Amino acid sequence: MFVDMKSVMKSFISSSSFFNEFVVFFIKNNPVNFLCITFFVLIFQPMVF
Repeated sequence: MFVDMKSVMKSFISSSSFFNEFVVFFIKNNPVNFLCITFFVLIFQPMVF
């Protein structure tokens, strides 16, 4: 599950440099936010694509 999550995140991040910077920004400020972002991506990704 976690490996699939990472591969999904990588494929999504690689398609959006802005989202990549957004994730890096949050990870550097608060690693816990990464879980919230991952959850947000899983919900928002179908809307984007």
